[in-house]
Amino acid sequence: MGDVSYVLYWSKYWVPRVGPLLSLALSNLSQHDLDLKVVDVVLENGSWDLSYLLTMLTLHVSTKFLRMTPPNINFGLDRIS
Repeated sequence: MGDVSYVLYWSKYWVPRVGPLLSLALSNLSQHDLDLKVVDVVLENGSWDLSYLLTMLTLHVSTKFLRMTPPNINFGLDRIS
């Protein structure tokens, strides 16, 4: 899929077969929310920030990307070897 660490979480297409999450938000998004990158919703332990994600999206939508491995900035950008 390529590196999505610094892709805008809400406005860009980064979840396969879902599209931008902006139209799927359960509540109004603040400017802070709109500025979030995918990496911003990953905790220090490398897992998704479920407390944020599940309050902002339905469980149905959340499960689509919760199956995806969160990006890990410690491994650098994705690249073809």
